[in-house]
Amino acid sequence: MGEAALALRLAASPTPDRATSWAIARLHADPAVKIEELARNVGWSRKHLAERIRLQTGANPRFYARLRRFERLLAHLKSGTAPHWADLAAAQGFADQPHLAREMRDLSGLTPTLLFDRLLPNGGGFIEP
Repeated sequence: MGEAALALRLAASPTPDRATSWAIARLHADPAVKIEELARNVGWSRKHLAERIRLQTGANPRFYARLRRFERLLAHLKSGTAPHWADLAAAQGFADQPHLAREMRDLSGLTPTLLFDRLLPNGGGFIEP
């Protein structure tokens, strides 16, 4: 599920209650936040909050957080700055560089370098005269 599909799903969903909206906003702002912490804050069980988030977004909280972290990573890569993968992994909340690489392959089907190249203007290639 890509960014556009997630946005369509959110737009088509019924207006969530305040607690669910708050939890989704927190996941959106900080994909590393734990669902247990969010559930405690709203006074619900982890399972109940997870189901409310799934109904609202079409994704369970863990997958929603993965997508948000991936979106942030893509936004950084689109800036065109050549990445130092280990530093980027740490800055984006991945456990390490191999974790970043696995997530990129799982969510895009491409290695980090190939994905970065494809995000560059002209696919990272040279402009022929």
